[in-house]
Amino acid sequence: MMADLSGKFGVEAVKMAVEDFGGTVLGRPIEVISADHQNKVDIGVSIARRWYENDKVDLILDVPNSAIALAVQDLTRQMKRVVSFTSAGSADLTGKACSPNGMHWTYDTYAYATGVANGVMEDGGKSWRRPPRRR
Repeated sequence: MMADLSGKFGVEAVKMAVEDFGGTVLGRPIEVISADHQNKVDIGVSIARRWYENDKVDLILDVPNSAIALAVQDLTRQMKRVVSFTSAGSADLTGKACSPNGMHWTYDTYAYATGVANGVMEDGGKSWRRPPRRR
């Protein structure tokens, strides 16, 4: 599945934003690199480590998989770099795994679930029933 939030379309959007911004920060060029973590934590962490250690990357923007995002956030804390998540939705990124090196600029799965549940219960709801799974 392709979407404008991640994958090649997301990378193109970042490249356009860099161009709109003028292509530099503090006189240094902004370089956009990307990789496919294949939805595997070990591959995602390996890519992030290579970028930090070998390619001297200062900031990773987005890791669209919550399990990988949590692992990359831990690595980022250890490496004293910065990571910003815009599509990983785990509330743990700003909860129990919160880091001063990570930013979570997206929806919060905890807030989504509790907001709806609290609203229903305050409006007189008494129970929950999950619809059957489609097969």
